[in-house]
Amino acid sequence: MIIVGLDWSRSKHDFVIMDLQGKGVERGAVAHNANAVEELATGLGHHVSGVEQVHVGLELNNGVLQPLFH
Repeated sequence: MIIVGLDWSRSKHDFVIMDLQGKGVERGAVAHNANAVEELATGLGHHVSGVEQVHVGLELNNGVLQPLFH
């Protein structure tokens, strides 16, 4: 299982992927377009065997953190 923190903005989206112990697995940024976000989602498959093992926290531009659980 992994936890993904995604900071959503107008030009790019910073992300961090952590294991359940809070250890950083990967971090980076993707462009603000559908292809880049899809590539990030596809890349999560390198860390887990299924989407049910991914928990996502999404920070929106108004600063509210929205947990999204799959």
